[in-house]
Amino acid sequence: METSTENRSSQSNENKSNILVDVLGPCLDNKQLRVKLINLPSQPTKLASTPMHIRMHQLQSIRELYVPTAQIEYLATYTDRAIRQSYIQVNPSNPKTWTNIFEQRDLSNGMENSVRPITIFGESGTGKSAGVRNFLSIYGEQVHLHKKVQMMSSGVPQLVWLQANMPVSGRAEDLVVNLMQALDKALRSTRFDAIIRSEKRDATLMLEAWSEVARSHFLGVLYLDDAHYLFNEELNKICQEVEATNKTKKGHKTKSALEAVRRISEEWGIPIIMTGTPDIQTNLYAKSADMVWFQGCTHLAMHQIVAGEDQFFRETFFPILCRYQWVKKPIACTHEFASLVLMLSGGIYQIIITLWIAAHRVAFEEGRDELCSADFMRAATTYLTPLKMATEALRLNDHQKLSRFEDLLDHGHQTWKALDFISNYSVTG
Repeated sequence: METSTENRSSQSNENKSNILVDVLGPCLDNKQLRVKLINLPSQPTKLASTPMHIRMHQLQSIRELYVPTAQIEYLATYTDRAIRQSYIQVNPSNPKTWTNIFEQRDLSNGMENSVRPITIFGESGTGKSAGVRNFLSIYGEQVHLHKKVQMMSSGVPQLVWLQANMPVSGRAEDLVVNLMQALDKALRSTRFDAIIRSEKRDATLMLEAWSEVARSHFLGVLYLDDAHYLFNEELNKICQEVEATNKTKKGHKTKSALEAVRRISEEWGIPIIMTGTPDIQTNLYAKSADMVWFQGCTHLAMHQIVAGEDQFFRETFFPILCRYQWVKKPIACTHEFASLVLMLSGGIYQIIITLWIAAHRVAFEEGRDELCSADFMRAATTYLTPLKMATEALRLNDHQKLSRFEDLLDHGHQTWKALDFISNYSVTG
């Protein structure tokens, strides 16, 4: 017991003088963290002297509005603690750190790594990815260069976070390629080019090579989007292949992306955030060794807003949104107005913002310096027509129909590019 106490004291002292932790800034309480996460653009001013076509440009700033939900606040608290804990045994000034990294040793020094990945699942457009990106932004630069480090004359770059997409195939090799490309982009290098171009690629060796670079650059947290692709139709076959290989051979081969994620978290202690569609939830009870491990991770759900039931929307988000009206005569922030917006948007934040901008455009096109309910209804039946079937499925909570529109609800879909073009187009009248 005395040795354990001494070790904890030593770890605490090392953590206090650790430059990796210093980069993260002070440890914030929940209230301070909430202030950091929220993003409020400048509110409309000088409306009387600003022409409508100029205001149409100004209101695009509403896209930057972000108010964190309880799920994102929990994720931020959980992950911030995980990053700080992962740095406790990692100090660039300690020679043992580098020995452990390059010999692929566990950096926990016997400490149990209890920080498993945290996943957020929900329909596209509910604010999962935006919330994670907003959280990561509180750390400032993605890469920090520590110029003065003992025994390292060229300095030490610290990679605070890294983002990559889960491959559609669900295979480890494709995931590692994405990880390598993301790491090279963040570090502005071409380190992995030859491996990626190679015709003979070994996912296990590739993952370990990526891990060595990630750990030697002190990766704080890995963010994986599109995590639902972990559970495609190939997954069961891949898991069966992995289990069969492990039973018949001594050599371990990493084949599934899920197994790769487990190794990154469990073996190398890198905190992981994952976001994806509700398919994550429906596959939580599949059986395999890696799936059992995944079931023990923290899972948070983000759903579309349901009229009359969402306290956060009615008491927090919507009153803030109503401040952003670029008209001389704004519409009142009433319960009826909130219900209308929810009905027309299907309760998806991304659609709400697009509808808000389009309604302004309707009013401005008619030469009116005011907003009314009719503007939002007309915007929904004109500018947002491509989303009509999707919002209808959302209102009815019809998962079968909604599954057809998951790609469309993704902001990377070409439909959104067209909608962005329409709402960005300035009014000259």
